[in-house]
Amino acid sequence: MIRKYRYHKGMKSDYFRMTSHLIKRVLFCISIAAAFGADASAPNFTAVNKGADGESAAVTVETVIDGKPKTVHLYPFDQIPDSAEVRKSITASWFSAPLEKVIKRSSELHTDLKGNSFTVSGKYAENSKDVYIISIVPDITDYNLPEYNLVPQGTWRLYRRVGTGAPLLIKIYPRENPALSISLRPASQKAYSGKSFIDICLFNAYVCKDVAIGVPFETLYHISLSRLKELTQAIIPWDLFNPPRYNSPIKAMSRIVENLHYGLVPMKDACFDHDGKPVHISNSQPQTELEISMAMNIDQIRAEVRGGVDSAGFAKWIIDGMVRPVAGQGTVIESLKRATGVPKTHFTNPYIDTENVFFGLDWIRNLGAAALSLNLNRTVYPDSSGLDVTDCPFALTGAAVSVSTGKESVKRSGFLGYQQYAGYQVSYLLPLLYYFAVIESDHFYLACINSAPVSTELRMYDRIAVLFPYFDGWGEFHVDIYENGVQIPVDEFIEKNKDAYAALVRVRAPEEGLFNP
Repeated sequence: MIRKYRYHKGMKSDYFRMTSHLIKRVLFCISIAAAFGADASAPNFTAVNKGADGESAAVTVETVIDGKPKTVHLYPFDQIPDSAEVRKSITASWFSAPLEKVIKRSSELHTDLKGNSFTVSGKYAENSKDVYIISIVPDITDYNLPEYNLVPQGTWRLYRRVGTGAPLLIKIYPRENPALSISLRPASQKAYSGKSFIDICLFNAYVCKDVAIGVPFETLYHISLSRLKELTQAIIPWDLFNPPRYNSPIKAMSRIVENLHYGLVPMKDACFDHDGKPVHISNSQPQTELEISMAMNIDQIRAEVRGGVDSAGFAKWIIDGMVRPVAGQGTVIESLKRATGVPKTHFTNPYIDTENVFFGLDWIRNLGAAALSLNLNRTVYPDSSGLDVTDCPFALTGAAVSVSTGKESVKRSGFLGYQQYAGYQVSYLLPLLYYFAVIESDHFYLACINSAPVSTELRMYDRIAVLFPYFDGWGEFHVDIYENGVQIPVDEFIEKNKDAYAALVRVRAPEEGLFNP
């Protein structure tokens, strides 16, 4: 995906000044870092196996659980052990046979011509005795790791209705993450006879839903995963099943933030100015010693505390950590307050002068523009920067959907897509950030949380969070969320803001060594 950024030539940036001698110093530092090479910080328990053609065949992760060695092989999509050959051989005995006979069958071990082994078994669905599930699971590794919720890659399941034996659904897990799956369904209407339908589910969102493919459902019993990809290449974003596996610059940023944020204390209306001095956002007056001391936690030492920040001040602290090492100073507070393109309607006009309704949205847009100006060495303005995240990568469901929480199934509002100015439903942030972490893996996000009070239709853009999405060496997806200088667990953040929206601004991570908040 290529982003186009506009800029105004010949205009001097109000966000920072960059002198020629400073640029030379920065380039010198970069050259020194390049001479010594990048830090090989890959986990020592991870190894990449190469195939005969030199392509990555698998990632082998070795660890120790309860004193016993455990090994997990994580495969690229095209290298996943495929059960197509085995499925073809058992179609008559497991998929098409009367269900009363299938239920009586014991589990079986099958090996294909490539030497891959698969376990075939059946069981009733956990939440319904009306559904029987036939599973074909590759015996590729030990996935019994208590701290990880993994499913063997290539796991294939056929759901049949008890009583009639009719096929209901095929579910495939190409990744070790059970939150990402492929669902195939037979046509329920005669008009679509001879066709099947495919859904791609990512956490609680449908990347694709009810997409027709011209293949009879019974043919899917023995079709390979690679063949399925070929048939749907034009309509399914298969890259989602191959997340990046490398030392993410976003993860590196998050670790730096985690190690340094102990020097901050939560304080309303607080940030650091362009010189790094603790001040108040509203009037630029210095934070007092008493204010800072009163905001400290019991385990903090005054000599190690730099000052206070609120959610806006914390976001500025992070962006200044990118700007200051290059420009010599941070962003200017007043420049971050500048109005951007926001709605001016009969709802907002009575409040704009008194309530500062769009403060948070203006703030993150101006911060994003400052970071982009730094990257391009040109002045970039928020309204023409292209930094607002407006993509709509998922199917619009509208109606409420059932979401499994592990213990129970709950109803949540359907995905409504991007809403102008408001952004996205916070309840769908996890799948959205997964998607963005795949297609633009070197970006993190500034989020302005907004909600409409019960008493009025007016949204208040007053809280800001910083979101760091990345994949680790396991291919496991992470989102580190910071608000008011404190890291908040993903589930807690989403639950707290489940009825709110988040407007997102993308920011490219700086080069290694150029982030120092």
